[in-house]
Amino acid sequence: MALDYTIDSRRQVVTITGEFASATEWLLLTGRLRRDPGFKPHSKFLRDVRGATHPPNNAMAAAIFKVIQRFWPELQVARWAVVTDHEYDAVPATMQALGEQAGLAIRVFTDPDEALDWLDDDVGRSILT
Repeated sequence: MALDYTIDSRRQVVTITGEFASATEWLLLTGRLRRDPGFKPHSKFLRDVRGATHPPNNAMAAAIFKVIQRFWPELQVARWAVVTDHEYDAVPATMQALGEQAGLAIRVFTDPDEALDWLDDDVGRSILT
């Protein structure tokens, strides 16, 4: 399944679903999002990879992170949570580690409610807590 998103305008949460995707697919998604009239700056992002079966390799994960990092200031991302099926999932863990190095608030969860709670807590902080 290709990347897709929904916007909860009340909570200002963009939920991204779909199989793991290439950097090119992420570029296309960010382009669609930038043109979406429902998207507002300072939104919180929830990437749901539960059920995804085709994880990218490390090089692809790094390329995907570069896309996210590139558009972070333009989209004015508040926070980015990743929800996964596994207690340890290499790709989301890599994204969290890269986010820590870059000062981006990215965190991995197995419980979607915990992820939403974190997204709602201290919105606007630009560093990972």
